[in-house]
Amino acid sequence: MEGRIYGSSNGAFRATRWAPKPKGSGEPARALPPLYFLHVWWARRPLTPSRAAVLASLAPADTDPGLFLRQLGIERVQALVHGEPWTLTGELLSKVRQDGPGTECLPVDARVHRALEAEDERRAQNRQLIASLKAKDNGLSQHPVLCRWEEESRPLPKPWPAVGQTLPVRRIPGDPAHVNERIDFARLNAVKTAIGREIRWAPEDLYAYDRSYNHPPQGHGETKTLLDPTAGGGSIPFEGLRLGHRVIANELNPVAATILSMPHWISQPGSAKILLRISSAGGANFSFTSRTGWTAWPLFLPCRVRK
Repeated sequence: MEGRIYGSSNGAFRATRWAPKPKGSGEPARALPPLYFLHVWWARRPLTPSRAAVLASLAPADTDPGLFLRQLGIERVQALVHGEPWTLTGELLSKVRQDGPGTECLPVDARVHRALEAEDERRAQNRQLIASLKAKDNGLSQHPVLCRWEEESRPLPKPWPAVGQTLPVRRIPGDPAHVNERIDFARLNAVKTAIGREIRWAPEDLYAYDRSYNHPPQGHGETKTLLDPTAGGGSIPFEGLRLGHRVIANELNPVAATILSMPHWISQPGSAKILLRISSAGGANFSFTSRTGWTAWPLFLPCRVRK
């Protein structure tokens, strides 16, 4: 989406150098919709770029780029240890609490304190590996990936908070393009020659957030009507619904047309009757479980052609 301008009632919002590039970020590849395998069609757009298209179409020209990326689900959560950022992953994310209007904190319990110690040890190991790479191959010493990794591996300043205290928390945009650069760096022949293997990145050194399409978006201001006349698999209408807008979608492919209607049907009263009607008419088998929700297999709807 680099350099692309989307129309807006409040001006034009340009997604430029800071926006996730389709080939550089890796995020679209992580955002294939869950039903992409049911049927082959030409317009099965990844969900993250689809949400970006809807958001950018409605965003004012002065929209904060960082907030835009975070709304897409490209977001890191960091606790601050005397100002030094500590990227939180896994179970630690569920421990973050509201600390006031617009502020968050991480209460320090025994589990958090052990994680703090483990993070400091992990950073020490990173610094040892970085020093080894620099010593064995001087050409790597100024590599941008290695320099940034070294900066992010600084020791966590002491004294650390005691159990019962809190750490301030901030949310910043993720950098999936740089993550791809790290993955490529780990596979360099110079790296493997220096340490005898590829670098095994820890989660904190990679994305540090779930696949972005799993991120529940917040409503975006006033409810609008979104029209997609060639909706394909329905990624843009689906993201429009998730953002709280009214959606009008059209598609000639009968399989795609049925599936793009499902997100709306499933949320309506009587959805079970509607899906069973589709099942009996078109050969699709639907089931519902509390764990997985609605599933369909194998999905085939007859398409009649008029002579």
